[in-house]
Amino acid sequence: MGYSYTAFREPMLLYEDACNGKQYEDICDRIASMVVMCPEFVSLLQIVAEHKGIDAMVITCGPRRIWEKVLQREGLSVHVIGGGRISDGFVVTADIKATLVERMQTRHKKKVWAFGDGPLDVDMLKAADQAIVVHGAKAVTVRDGLKARHVLLPDTTSQRLDTSRLPRIKLTTPAFVDAIFGTTPSHTADNVAHATDKNAAKLLMTTMRDAAVPAVALREHHHRVGWYLATEYLSQNTTIGIEAYPISHVNGTLTNGYRLHHENKIIIVAIMRAGDPMVLGISDAMPSAMFLHAKDPADLKPEHVNQRHTVVVVDSVINTGRITLMYLDRIRALHATIRIAVVAGVVQEKFITDKKLGGHANARLAALRVSVNQYKGFGATDTGHRLFNTTQLK
Repeated sequence: MGYSYTAFREPMLLYEDACNGKQYEDICDRIASMVVMCPEFVSLLQIVAEHKGIDAMVITCGPRRIWEKVLQREGLSVHVIGGGRISDGFVVTADIKATLVERMQTRHKKKVWAFGDGPLDVDMLKAADQAIVVHGAKAVTVRDGLKARHVLLPDTTSQRLDTSRLPRIKLTTPAFVDAIFGTTPSHTADNVAHATDKNAAKLLMTTMRDAAVPAVALREHHHRVGWYLATEYLSQNTTIGIEAYPISHVNGTLTNGYRLHHENKIIIVAIMRAGDPMVLGISDAMPSAMFLHAKDPADLKPEHVNQRHTVVVVDSVINTGRITLMYLDRIRALHATIRIAVVAGVVQEKFITDKKLGGHANARLAALRVSVNQYKGFGATDTGHRLFNTTQLK
């Protein structure tokens, strides 16, 4: 039956005969748990979600519920058009994909960017204003008459398409993001979380401010602060979130444990040297994450961010934010859409009120305390000197 309407309707009828609604949901849950979204698309969709002028949708010829569950697991609210059950009321074919693009263009006056990876997407790609062929591990056949560019996912995939016909792009470059948004979008959501007024923060910050605390104890305390900020704030869905995974219960059964979402695709960057003790605590909270010491933004290389979901940048104190922003600029130069979480013990209030993080889309800040005082530490007052017992240096 090929890719006909009848061919796509037949599985829907078979699903109805094979299982009831609850069984169907359970099967979709199992399949969705095996699906891994490309990090490049996850980070791009996160930015789209924050941009009021742009919407994203998934159009699938397969079961709608699988896509909805995968997107929900990623913390993404994206509309899905697809079938799967008779109750959905329609069947999606290749023609339907193209028709939906044309309707968005003519009825709703929208400019449409379309991404597709196979023959079912060709007509949709032809209809779109901008077409991107996603070239992955499987072979892609491109018909004559398709004007498009292509992207390799993952980036290490061997090149098999004709780049003279389909020029290659990267989803993670600032130029590509600017092409979609006009300019790189500023952050529009509430992107700052801090514990300043919480009793837990008041207890934790006391030792950090006590000049009588020796270096060894102070380092251990920064370690605890890092763990607290990771578990309290990085675990929030608006920053990184958590995911369930199976563990052995003490009673001998399997149960759910929890970890940071895509923990093994997170890289933690310690801004040296004051960020080191705090980053050790964060690392305790996400032991599968990559860990990088950085004395200079140039220490961050393309291989550190490629195929990653999140970069966590850690410093003890953010005063003017000049150094922190240098690191963020470096990350954005390497990967225009990757999620960034900045973690600090103390952040100067003006850094927040001036919205200095606002120029970096898909970025969040988590801090133990916001300070109204602005000063540059030196000698005995410098956090780095206090942490490493070098307060006698000027």
